[in-house]
Parts: sequence; C-alpha cells; structure tokens
Amino acid sequence: IYISTATSVLAMVPLGLNGYGLREGAYIYLLSTYGYTISQALSISVIFAVMVSIFSFLGGLDYALAHISSIFLKENKIEKEI
Repeated sequence: IYISTATSVLAMVPLGLNGYGLREGAYIYLLSTYGYTISQALSISVIFAVMVSIFSFLGGLDYALAHISSIFLKENKIEKEI
C-alpha cells in the first residue's frame, strides 16, 4: 500500500507531464526491492495510470452529465412557470 501512496505523492511533483516518468521510476525503484523486474514494475505502473485515467474520465463524465441535466431541468422549470 505504501508503494502506491509514495508514487502518487511523487507524481505530484511538477517535474513532468502529469507525473509520468517520476511515477514509473518510483515504481521500478520501490518494487525492485521486492524482487520485481523492471518490466514487471513498469507494467504495474502503466496499468495503475490507465486505471486512474479511466476512473477520472468516468467521474468527469458523470459530473458533466449531472450538470447538463440540472441545466435542462432548470430551463424546463422556467418555461413551465412562464
């Protein structure tokens, strides 16, 4: 668990694009202490980044659809009152 936390904190350092590069290096360094190869650690890092991206997109989509529906409901309410 600490590996995920440590790499996420390191990815917040503004030295790369969205933390890419730093996060992968941290995964490789931290997981190598547990016997993972470089390719395994890099794969885990990429899978983690893809999962975060997918869930961020879904959360943004949910937020946008909720915002659009609230605007639509407000417009319909105003039209009914007139």
